[in-house]
Amino acid sequence: MMSNWQPKTFEDYLLKRYLDENPGKLFLEVPVSVLSKSDTARRIDGILIPGNTTGIYPQGSYNSQHLYKEFEGQVIHLLEAKSSLDRYLVGQVLVGESLLKRVSNPSEIINVAVCGGGNSDIEWYCKENNIQVAIYDDIDYKTKPPSKPPEQRDRKDIRLTPDANRYRAFLAGWKEAVNGKLYKSIHTKKTHANMGNLFGWIYGDQSEDFKKATWDRYIECSNYDMEENRHFNNSGE
Repeated sequence: MMSNWQPKTFEDYLLKRYLDENPGKLFLEVPVSVLSKSDTARRIDGILIPGNTTGIYPQGSYNSQHLYKEFEGQVIHLLEAKSSLDRYLVGQVLVGESLLKRVSNPSEIINVAVCGGGNSDIEWYCKENNIQVAIYDDIDYKTKPPSKPPEQRDRKDIRLTPDANRYRAFLAGWKEAVNGKLYKSIHTKKTHANMGNLFGWIYGDQSEDFKKATWDRYIECSNYDMEENRHFNNSGE
């Protein structure tokens, strides 16, 4: 399975690095829910069954019900990945563990927050609550993002400081891309809606957690430009 899967997002690279250091079978985007159907369930970024056989099993390559049975009696690693260690990532780990225990019965769950940067306070909390932290701050994808296509290099950037309304615009753009509509204006100007539309066109339909993580990473990389736009708009120029 590994040969058929290639990392695309920063979180993918984090999970791949963890697997390189911890061999076994890694199942991606594992649905866990006590109420929802699997297509709308909360998803755990990765669950690893340590072992001599190494492979990556992406979403859609396994049967969830069969997988829950495979976890029975096993020591497993529950992985949640994010660009930086924060309370949101810790919450993902804890919620994922609780939901997984409702659908399967592993002999031991090792909770792991996999991230590209640490935080001393959150690291202390994780240590106190038996959550392992795996920090990889040397991944090229983070420091050297792919270059922009030529048609996007001269786009006019009119984005303002992100807030709840602009996050909704980002999600609306993403939804329209999933429904088959790619905005013509994405080649001429940057807006939060346009960026959501572009991400939606690239990644397709994804979970709310995936979209939120993409928004967080996108905002983190774009803060400097948006601060400049905020100053420009407030100056009246």
